[in-house]
Formats: sequence, structure tokens, C-alpha cells
Amino acid sequence: SELTGQLLGFARKGKHRHTSVDMHRVVDEVVSLLSRTLETNIQVQTHLESSLSVVQGDPVQMQQILLNLGINARDAILECESATSPGKLSIASRLVHFGAGVNEGSNGTQAPCIEISVSDSGVGIAPDLQERVFEPYFTTKPRGKGSGMGLAMVYGIVRNHGGSVSLSSKLGQGTTFKVYLPVTDEDASIEEELEYHHPVVGSGHILVVDDHDVIRDVAAEMLESLGYDVHTVADGLEALDYFADKEHDIDLILMDLMMPRIDGRECLRRIRKRNPDVRVVLSTGYGRNNQVQEVLDEGSIGFIQKPYEIHSLSRAVASAMQGS
Repeated sequence: SELTGQLLGFARKGKHRHTSVDMHRVVDEVVSLLSRTLETNIQVQTHLESSLSVVQGDPVQMQQILLNLGINARDAILECESATSPGKLSIASRLVHFGAGVNEGSNGTQAPCIEISVSDSGVGIAPDLQERVFEPYFTTKPRGKGSGMGLAMVYGIVRNHGGSVSLSSKLGQGTTFKVYLPVTDEDASIEEELEYHHPVVGSGHILVVDDHDVIRDVAAEMLESLGYDVHTVADGLEALDYFADKEHDIDLILMDLMMPRIDGRECLRRIRKRNPDVRVVLSTGYGRNNQVQEVLDEGSIGFIQKPYEIHSLSRAVASAMQGS
């Protein structure tokens, strides 16, 4: 109930940032992350054909849309146990004009839209379940394998940016999600380009705590490329065990807020009982809200929203390392 309230509140309150975002660059960033972390039997392909690719919105949330869809596609491919050939994950774009023979999910907009499709060769989704996939907490994954919030967040972000999302799927033949976002003829933000190309390097030992293996691995790889030594754990209980054994070796903890067994808030409380001076950067995919602020007030030094971009992650970690 609390997470659903946050999701609905997020959709009402608007975007966190408003700038020109090149969706083709966002695709390239996400594909780069996925290609280094996906299983070797999954082939990632891109077909970017849209003549216009710049939208107005939040660049981090645009990345979150594609990362969530990419992770879902990966899971669907891995569930296809009978597959005898490598799985395929394809991301494509094209320019569409609603009212000219393209009617799927138009959301009432008359502006040209970039259509970004994410297709997989996975197990597919049964027809009677397709209309429910964007519901909060609904998941087709086995118990304990999915929160049911990934596609709900995709839906909320896309709608909040004046777009729409649809899907088509057949059992045993894979699934395609299509995201439509209004485009402009502006160039991508110069500020965004400059910020992206200047990550901050550093040193020290960082503990990454996140229950999603892909996000955990990506965070570790980014931090290691910035110069840090990294250890990863899958939830709060593992973090407590590791901290009890390696407390004096840890310079900073990057901790997910929403985790099974014990969440980030309770984990942080227990860790701070042992060491009130521990540096913690809180991470979450739900945006900075009242709950996040309460945890920050309890002793977390920094906050970063998932999915991570290397420049924003580097700055959040560097700032926390300096205690500011």
C-alpha cells in the first residue's frame, strides 16, 4: 500500500528534471550496461532509425524505463528452458505520427513520437495476463523472483512524460514492449553532455547492498572503473554479517532502500548502532520522497536514484566520502 501510494504520488508530482534528452544516447548507455552484465547466451541488438530522437524529460528516468524493460526481457529469455539457440534482446526506434495509421497507445497526443521497442525471444505472456502487467505488484515471475513494480514504474514514468506504452506477446514466441514519447527538434542539453563526460574518480572500499543482481553488478563495475575496491551483497542481512566482520575496512556503503528480509532503513539503523559514523549513500528506484528523506535524516549521507549513471554515481560517492 505504501509503495503504491508513492508510485501514484510520483506520477502526480511531475518529473524530477526537465531537459532535452537524446533517447538514442540513452539506448546506447543502457545497452552498454546490459551487454557487460547479461548472460553470454543473450545477444543484444539495436536498430535506431528514428530521424528525431530528442525528448523533453528526466534523463535518469528515461534510462530507468529501458533498463527495467531490458531486465524483464533478460528474465523472460532465461525462463525459456527449451531454447536451443542464443536468446535475442532487440531495442529499436522509429518516428511515428499518430492519426496516420498508428493508433496503439497514442494517449491523445498529436505530436510526432519516437517509438522505442524492446523485444525478446523469451517465454511470452499469456493473453489473459497481458492487460495486468502494468499493475503495481503484479508479476508473472515465480514467487520471490519479482516485485511487480518494474513495469508499473515504466508505465508511471512514460505517462508522466506525456507518452504511452503498449505490449504484444505470444506464448513461446517472445514479447515486445513499445514506448511512445513526444519528440522535439531541439538538440540534447549541452549541460547534460558535459556532465556525462566528467565522472569523479576516487579510492576506498565500498560495500554495495542490492537485491537485484544486474543492478548490483553494474554498480560494482562502475565503482571499480572509478578506482574503488568493491564488495557486493544481496540483502540487508548479508550486509550486517559482512559489516560485523569487516567494519574497519569499509569506507562507504551504497545501500538499496527496498529489499527482502530486512530493508535498507532497518539495516542502516542496526549498522549505525555499531558505528554511528558510517558513511551510507541510499539508493532507490522510486525517487526522493518523504520516506527517503526520513532515512536520510536518520544518518544516511547521500542519495542517488536508480538506475545509475556513472557521472551521478561518482559524484554521490565522492561527496559522501568527503562527508558533505
